[in-house]
Amino acid sequence: FFSKEQMLLFYYARLRKNEEAIFLKAVDRLHNLRSLPNNDLKKIKRQIKETRQVYLPMFATINGDLKQPAQVLIQKIIEQLETLEQENSL
Repeated sequence: FFSKEQMLLFYYARLRKNEEAIFLKAVDRLHNLRSLPNNDLKKIKRQIKETRQVYLPMFATINGDLKQPAQVLIQKIIEQLETLEQENSL
């Protein structure tokens, strides 16, 4: 790999191939968002943007046995994003 962007693209491509991995990433992202309030505003903005643009669309592709739990998890992520935006006047 030659750049951080290329590494991320490779990571996202591999992640999209495994619904269980996507689900676990959703759990991890919710935890990360809940841990953000003590960080600087720049990091909070970056995490919110990345979650909305990259991860929420990916999480929405989960089907099968994980679909219903994923929908609950997605809703919790959206609620946490909204809380962060309100708390930081974004």
